[in-house]
Amino acid sequence: MDNYLYNRLLGILGNVLEAHSAVLFLPARLENGVPVYALAGSFSLSNRLDSAAVVRPRDGLIGLIIQNNEPLFISNFYQHGSPLGYYKSNEETQIKAFMGCPLPEGRGVLCVDTKRIHVFPDKDKKLLLLFGGVCAGLYDLQRREYSRNAALRYYAALRQIHILINEYLVWGDFVPIFLDIISKASGYEYCALCVLDRNNGDSYIVVGENYTLALKRHRPEQYSVKEGGLAGWVLRNGKPLLVDGAGGSPLFSSAVSMPLFSNVLAVPLIVQSRIFGVLCLGSTQPLHGGAEEAQEFAGVAAGHLALFLENFQIKEELRELRKKIKTTGNTRAFPMQP
Repeated sequence: MDNYLYNRLLGILGNVLEAHSAVLFLPARLENGVPVYALAGSFSLSNRLDSAAVVRPRDGLIGLIIQNNEPLFISNFYQHGSPLGYYKSNEETQIKAFMGCPLPEGRGVLCVDTKRIHVFPDKDKKLLLLFGGVCAGLYDLQRREYSRNAALRYYAALRQIHILINEYLVWGDFVPIFLDIISKASGYEYCALCVLDRNNGDSYIVVGENYTLALKRHRPEQYSVKEGGLAGWVLRNGKPLLVDGAGGSPLFSSAVSMPLFSNVLAVPLIVQSRIFGVLCLGSTQPLHGGAEEAQEFAGVAAGHLALFLENFQIKEELRELRKKIKTTGNTRAFPMQP
């Protein structure tokens, strides 16, 4: 999300309270089910703020506020000893007082510190809580705006896919365009299609990518379903998989040199009531919000692709049947024939 409005708001708060820094942490992603909060906006008289700062529950003072879901006011900060976590160097040693409050329903944390006084007065504490409510309202507005824009983007993408299905009958032409549409609409930079090997149901093949990430090492022709990373898990279980903060989990196999994805989305492809393959999406950069909407979109897109494959397979079977009829002259073998 754009942090311009947050920075402006925190600039006002910092000037009103004569603070050294005012910072806002908002939800960024999940790691093994645990929320990770990132610095989303800031005001500071210092050039030592860490713009890449992230916190987790129980990490330092910010994590303590998240964990307890209660405001925290610290006087004589130098006697406390717990880290703030949003400065790069030893700037914290000069801080005299700190206060922070959680946003409602786990939306984030708003914090202010000062080098000027040892204790924040009660009126400043009340102002912090009021500004926390404003930040929460702004966050909700931006989330709703993001959802509306995503819905329009997904609708346009599904319309493109519908047109594509009616125009392309050649598999090799269809797949790259399909994957490119999925990637652009979802925000995941990498998109791949994997299908089970017809001759060996225990392995699968990557049949298409919007671009190749594994450039430095030779890609295996097949991956084991049992050992084939997150894609293999989806093929075994037939369920979609959404992972935020995937860390070291390989998409295909640890034997292939690929970037570690911050976000992974994998959706099974069901053709004629059987698992045919998996649609995989990955992003090396954290995606801020909208993961559930992206999963729903990918599921619908996978359904369109399954319909395309069913139609393609039926047409191939009819073509073979017509050849057989032409050869044998047995029209009864062709139930579609009047």
